[in-house]
Amino acid sequence: MKVNLEGSNFRWANLEGAKLEGTKFREAHYLTFEQLSKVKTLHDAKLDEELLIKLKEKFPFLFKSLEQQFLDSQSNLLGANAKNNL
Repeated sequence: MKVNLEGSNFRWANLEGAKLEGTKFREAHYLTFEQLSKVKTLHDAKLDEELLIKLKEKFPFLFKSLEQQFLDSQSNLLGANAKNNL
């Protein structure tokens, strides 16, 4: 589901664990790197460029869909198990 939160005030917002796929945040007020770093996904979200760049550098997985995050984690587990069985 896509939500438009452009221009919203996030001063006291707790976004931990939120699924924000497709959400529009441009020009949001008091939205911080710390708040967004705790969400589940920002896949296809629209953010101000400064936040977008910082988050993609530190947490690139946030910009993958939840399905892709799951598939990546399963692939990593299978790879780790295969190495352990050698």
